[in-house]
Amino acid sequence: MWQRIQTIYLALAIVAHVLLLAGLPIMTSTDSGKVYAKDDVLFFILIALATFDAFAAIFLFKNRRVQVLVGRISIATAFVAIIKMLYTFITIQKSTAHVSDIGMWMPLVFIVLVALANKAIIRDEEKVRAADRIR
Repeated sequence: MWQRIQTIYLALAIVAHVLLLAGLPIMTSTDSGKVYAKDDVLFFILIALATFDAFAAIFLFKNRRVQVLVGRISIATAFVAIIKMLYTFITIQKSTAHVSDIGMWMPLVFIVLVALANKAIIRDEEKVRAADRIR
C-alpha cells in the first residue's frame, strides 16, 4: 500500500489540509486580523470532509475504481471549499484582505495532489487490465 506513488500523493494532500485545519491562516485582513479555517464552520466542514475522503481513498487500494471515485469526490469537495473561500475573500473587502498567506493555496495544492494520485491509480488499473488480457 505505501509503496505506491498514489499513496504518497494522497498522504501529502492530507498533510496540506491538516496544516490548514491546524491553524494556518487563510488570509489576513487589516480590519479583522488573520482569518483561519476554524472561523467559518462551512469551510471547516468542507476541508475536513475532503481530507477524510482522501484518507479513505488510501485504504481503498484493493478496489481502484472506487478509489478513483472517492478521489474525485474529494476534489469536488475541495473545489467547493475554494469557492467558499473566494466568496469570503470578496465579502471581507477586496482592499483590506491579502492573499499572501500560504493557507489560501492549500486547497489548490490538495486538488493537484489528489489529481496526480487519481492519474497514477488509473495508470495502475490500465496495467492490471493489460496483464489480464495477456493471460
